[in-house]
Amino acid sequence: MSGGMALHVDGLTVAYGTRPVVRALTLPPISAGTVTVLVGPNGAGKSTVLKALAQIVPSSGTLKFGDDDLRLLSSRDRARAIGFMPQTVPPAAELAVIESVIVSLQAGYDSADAEKRAIAVLRRVGIAELALRPLDRLSGGERQLVSLAQTIALSPPLLFLDEPTSALDLARQYDVMRLVRSFAAEGAAVVLVMHDLTLAAHWADSVIVLNNGRLHSAGVPSEAITASMLQEVYGASASVETIRGRLFVVPSDPGASANTDERKKQS
Repeated sequence: MSGGMALHVDGLTVAYGTRPVVRALTLPPISAGTVTVLVGPNGAGKSTVLKALAQIVPSSGTLKFGDDDLRLLSSRDRARAIGFMPQTVPPAAELAVIESVIVSLQAGYDSADAEKRAIAVLRRVGIAELALRPLDRLSGGERQLVSLAQTIALSPPLLFLDEPTSALDLARQYDVMRLVRSFAAEGAAVVLVMHDLTLAAHWADSVIVLNNGRLHSAGVPSEAITASMLQEVYGASASVETIRGRLFVVPSDPGASANTDERKKQS
């Protein structure tokens, strides 16, 4: 890869059959060394955008990283440049965990080095103890962590992660997001889809809000996640509070509002 290291997305369009899902989407440049989170309601196009960036689904428009056109990369170079973690973990194959990671390393390591690298990756994700466990004997959360290990195995400069914490408990969510930040610190451009806005605000450098396949807004978390955005995009009445330097989304209590109105009527 060469040039100024930022991901440029211009005029991205994706359709399923004749139904457009993402419409001429242009995003702010996504710099290497940063974490960007895509948010928006169900059906906003978040996962479709991520798949299009990873070239999992056909799309039109410009996709460049630095000076390199991602559409022109060979399949081998694409495997080295892009790591994609799907929202739904594929059905378990008849492989041990370490074997599944070794398969992910085929584009970059010969067999002599792949096993050592696979062990190092499993240790980094914190699941080395699962190395010899068959995939079909893992819990949903464990399989999600294996999927993350497969995605980062080649240390690609572009990481696209679709809801990487959805099946994890609170402690594991923290571990994974700390890992995500470490990937960015090492120079990767990381783009995640997340539903938890409070979690996104804590870990993201920037937040991109999508609605109906279009860009609604983007910026640092405090600029992108606002009460007006929540009302306009999600149709949700909520406040956005900053507590000890952290941003929290606090849904309004409709019951409290109703009780207040009743008290006013009685007074």
